[in-house]
Amino acid sequence: MGLLTYDDLTEVLDDVKLDGRKRNAICDCPYCGKTQKFGISLVKEGNPWNCFVCQESGRNFKLMSYLGRLDLITDFFDYESDEVENSLLDIEEEEDIDVELEEISLPPRTKKVATNKYLEKRGWWDESFFDFPVYKSKEFKYEDYVLLGVEMYGSLVGFVGRHIWDKKKISQYNSKAKTQGTYQILRYRNSEGNEFGKMLYGFDTIVEGETDTVIIVEGCMDVINLVQELELFESNEVRAVATFGKSISEEQIFHLQEKGIKNVVVFYDDDAVDDIKKLDLDKYFKVIVASTNDADGVGENDDVGDLTGEQIEQCLGMARKPSEFYYDKVTVFSV
Repeated sequence: MGLLTYDDLTEVLDDVKLDGRKRNAICDCPYCGKTQKFGISLVKEGNPWNCFVCQESGRNFKLMSYLGRLDLITDFFDYESDEVENSLLDIEEEEDIDVELEEISLPPRTKKVATNKYLEKRGWWDESFFDFPVYKSKEFKYEDYVLLGVEMYGSLVGFVGRHIWDKKKISQYNSKAKTQGTYQILRYRNSEGNEFGKMLYGFDTIVEGETDTVIIVEGCMDVINLVQELELFESNEVRAVATFGKSISEEQIFHLQEKGIKNVVVFYDDDAVDDIKKLDLDKYFKVIVASTNDADGVGENDDVGDLTGEQIEQCLGMARKPSEFYYDKVTVFSV
C-alpha cells in the first residue's frame, strides 16, 4: 500500500507541519478537531498515526477510509488489464445462472434489536446494530440464538443463527448429550430457502454509484470486525462483504457487478490459496489478495474477525495481485 507524502497530507488534513527531522507530520486531528495534536509518520510502512488527545490511532488505510480519500493509497489498483472485460451482467442468460433471491420470513415472535449482550461481548459497537440487522426470537427453536440478518436489495433474504454459548461450552454439552443419547446443540441454525452461496452478508451497505471497492471476507463476524477496526461506517468508497466461506459464486459476482463494484480485495487466510487461484475474479474486477497470515502475532487459527486494526492494516498493506500472491504462497509452502 502506498506511503503517504507530505503533499498528500496537505490535500486532506488541516494545518500540516513537519517536525524538526521531517520524519513526521503534525496537524489538526480529523477525529476530535484538536489543534496540532495529530501525528503521522512519513517514513514508516503504512504511515502509523495517533492523536494525543482522543487517542484514535491506526494506519493510512483507516485514515483515508475515514476521510473518503482511499484513492491516495490504493495504487495497487492502478494497473492496466486486458482481462477485466467479461461481465456476468452481459452473459446471464447464456450462463443460465439463477440470481433471483426470495424474501424470507422470520421465525414467529422474532423482533429486531439494537442491543445484544452476546454480540456486545463479542465486540460489537452500537453503530454495527444500525448497519447490520440483528434479531432475537422467543420461538423455542431459536431462543438461545442470535440471528444476523442478510439483506439484499432492501429485502431480508436470509439469516445466520449463532448459539449464544461459546464453542467450548457447546462441545462439552454435546459430548455429554451424545453419551446420554439426548438432544445435542447446533452451533448454527440458519435460514432455509435461498442458498448462502448466492448471498453476500453486508451487501446492502454498498452504495451504488459511490462504492468502487469491496473487501471480501469469509464470515459475518469478519465483516463486523473489519468495518469497526477500519471505521468504514462513514466512508462509502469501500465496503466489506462476506461470502459465507472461501469460495465466490457466479451469482455473488453478478450481484457485485450489479452494484457497480470495480475493485475487489480478497481477504482470506493462506489455507485458501488454491481456492483463490480458482476464483478467476480478475476476469470481472481489478483484484488484489490479502492474507491474515501476513500480520505479526496472528495465531494459527485466527481469521479476520480476530485481528486488531493494526494487524488488518498490515495485511492490507501487503496485498498483491492474485498471480503474485499465488506465486509467493506456493513458493513458501514448497520450501
